[in-house]
Amino acid sequence: MRDYRGRTEAYSKGPSTGSHSHPHDRTDKPGWSMSGQGSHPPSSRGREGVRAHSSGEGPALVFRRRGDPQGPVTHASENVTEVLGYRPEELTGRPASYSDLVHPEDIPRVTREIEQKLQQGYERFALEPYRIRRADREYRWVHDLSIVERAPDGRIDAYRSHLVDITERMERELELRLLATPFHVDQSIFITDPEGRILRVNPAFRRTTGFPAEACLQHSPLELLRPACAHGALLRDILRQTRAAGSWSSEVWIHRRSGEALPIHITLSAIHDEAGRLEHYVGVFYDISHQKALEKELERQAFYDQLTGIANRRHFESLLTQEIRRAERYGTPVCLALVDVDHFKTINDAYGHEAGDEILQSVVHALQARLREADVLSRWGGEEFTILLPETHAEQAQRLAESLRAFVEATPLPTGGHVTISLGLAQYRPGETTKDLLKRSDEALYRAKRLGRNCVVRY
Repeated sequence: MRDYRGRTEAYSKGPSTGSHSHPHDRTDKPGWSMSGQGSHPPSSRGREGVRAHSSGEGPALVFRRRGDPQGPVTHASENVTEVLGYRPEELTGRPASYSDLVHPEDIPRVTREIEQKLQQGYERFALEPYRIRRADREYRWVHDLSIVERAPDGRIDAYRSHLVDITERMERELELRLLATPFHVDQSIFITDPEGRILRVNPAFRRTTGFPAEACLQHSPLELLRPACAHGALLRDILRQTRAAGSWSSEVWIHRRSGEALPIHITLSAIHDEAGRLEHYVGVFYDISHQKALEKELERQAFYDQLTGIANRRHFESLLTQEIRRAERYGTPVCLALVDVDHFKTINDAYGHEAGDEILQSVVHALQARLREADVLSRWGGEEFTILLPETHAEQAQRLAESLRAFVEATPLPTGGHVTISLGLAQYRPGETTKDLLKRSDEALYRAKRLGRNCVVRY
């Protein structure tokens, strides 16, 4: 593939199809400074040459509701039909609130949990499982990963919930609570004496952990399975809680005999004789590796770009809002850079989307190689990227941006040739909104492209 910088004339034909419109002449704007060397005449700012990369919503249901946690549903993913029996338009085409779907007994708790998470400053959070109604009036248990979407002025605009049906898991836990000590089940079971020393384990325990029965006897579960933060005080505290409440449950990581780490959900119950004296503890646990992998994939789909693996636009906006709040509170500097791959539309059209994807990935790798650990790189849309530079003054940011520009220009592409980037930079001004900062960075980027591309302009 030839050097993409050499096709300027062909790239500048046709009207701009970018989503932003700008005055033709911004040279009279105050506060501009420039570094780098533009080598090409100005051209339109096109963004239409990139395919959308979407991983789909997979096994998770997605609900978006406006205003408050139980507000009207404005979006429901297509797979809601398969899981809950509704057509998406049934939920969004009428004045229906999300609370119409949640079990009445669960609404106060869910609302209270959301309010607590917001008070603690969380912008994304997992809720305790709750029940949601199917079209046939039956209820299903769901795991909810919720994301707060905010308006530019900081107000909550909507809530986006990613739901996973965990009914089978919840029913399994109920069954385990009803079982006393039947041993021939798929879940791992162990029985201890009142001091927490193992007396008996079932076949599933041996299969899951890799320990033979004789290796388990008279050891505490903590000694045997080495969960995270395992120590004697922890075991005593768990036994104390179990005695007081009758049972204790949690998700923990343990280690098999081979040393392999394994996530489990464990329930420990206290067993008493007819006189009320403590006789044994019964522990029941099962492997939740699949659930953890699903949660990890769910988070990846919700917060990261499929093609490049970096933060997506929604996640970046949340991080930028948090950083601006921190700057307002502590007076720390923060800068924002917008990055555009020069002439990408023509490159994409000339060499195909597959080559275009490889170019975007190469640019991301080059940028990551020069960014600091605290910096955040995101894919803003198409061939445009954003970089959040915490605790960075404008002069420092401009030096870093110039090093990024030079490094990308010097980095050969796997397909051959080189590409260049243009960068628009702005430092946060006290009192301005996220939208204001983005607008100034965007104007700086537009100026960089008018001055010939392959340069850095600071607003």
